[in-house]
Amino acid sequence: MKRSRNVLTHSDSKNYDFASIKDESQQQKPHENIAQLSTLHSSKSTNGNSMEQEYQPTQPQTKKQKVWRQGTLHFHSVGRTVSSHQQPSRDSTPCSADSPIIINDDDECENHVTSSSSKTVFMKQTQLVETFLINDKITGTQVKHISNFVSPRDSKILFNKLLEMCKFQTKDYNFGGKVVTSPRKYTFLTKESPQFYIPELVQLKERVEKYTGEVFNGVLVNRYDNGQDSIMWHADKEKSLNQGCSIVSISLGQARDFQFRPRKDVAVYDQIKSMGVLTTKLEDGAMVIMNDKTQLYYEHCVPKRKNVHGMRINLTFRNSKYY
Repeated sequence: MKRSRNVLTHSDSKNYDFASIKDESQQQKPHENIAQLSTLHSSKSTNGNSMEQEYQPTQPQTKKQKVWRQGTLHFHSVGRTVSSHQQPSRDSTPCSADSPIIINDDDECENHVTSSSSKTVFMKQTQLVETFLINDKITGTQVKHISNFVSPRDSKILFNKLLEMCKFQTKDYNFGGKVVTSPRKYTFLTKESPQFYIPELVQLKERVEKYTGEVFNGVLVNRYDNGQDSIMWHADKEKSLNQGCSIVSISLGQARDFQFRPRKDVAVYDQIKSMGVLTTKLEDGAMVIMNDKTQLYYEHCVPKRKNVHGMRINLTFRNSKYY
């Protein structure tokens, strides 16, 4: 039997099921005063010290990305420079390994003023560099990466708002009669959740929707306190998503490795297994777009890392049939 409970300790898990997740706090009325949410949760460790921390972003080091090429699979495909007035379809843009797709985001990244207490939520960015982590011609799988979708300032604001207002919990699994607790914390927000209407989160959701051309009705918020928190290899249950829906991941805070590999249970595994394991470091502010074929043919994970001590919050926007 599965059961959920609020805990403050780390432990290990070897599986994860997104489809069954639903935050107990979302039973609250959606129009509850958002100012009251700061009293919802205050996480403390077993020795009485607060586990919440204010995030101070650091600029990631610039380094040349690897180009993965094997057979008909292309990992890190890249294309050409695009002006804000002549942006091509992001799915049909021809790609090569010589020049990245550089999208001027002036039209898509607008200044949003919400109130006198929250001046500018999302600042303009001049350019977004979009590359393919996976561009699999055999299965139609596409995974795109934009390293600077959220600025350090905006990341810090949203990071601290989520820590303050969200109630995080862990999930227990039963493996052969042994109860195992997932080694990270999460909350799932839908239109029924008052936290879904945090102004900074609303602004980010609208910007993601405008960039992708898709609509999202829920967001899974994962919290990794340090390198011992992780998610093991898994593929999200595509049957819980509306047809053709992408899953969009936003990283806030500590940079963490993110890995992909082909699923062994698919008929075309012998044709795509040459990819092996693809590891990408997701920095603060990075966005990853996994199209609808990704969950059918690939699985992903966030592995444990001994030398990682900072906290990461990951948002995954999705369009579910059930919300």
